[in-house]
Amino acid sequence: MSQEISQYVGSAMTEIRDSNLHLAASMGSLNTNVNAMAATMGDMVAMMKEERKAKGLADAPPQSPVMPHFGVFNGVSGRQPPGGFASP
Repeated sequence: MSQEISQYVGSAMTEIRDSNLHLAASMGSLNTNVNAMAATMGDMVAMMKEERKAKGLADAPPQSPVMPHFGVFNGVSGRQPPGGFASP
């Protein structure tokens, strides 16, 4: 009986370890994707600013918060982001 319990616990530990490794790999992949998307968005914003500048338009700030659930605020909304970050 004790040996069966020990085998069961060992099997459960192996499953947990394998799941953790899989989760870590998935998180790494997700982090890579998020970083790539952030870089792409940064490039797009830079291109749009250049287009506005070429047309002689002012660099206008956004008029509404962008993804407020990620703590990105523009200062127009009057809300402050969590964690004490200053508005851009």
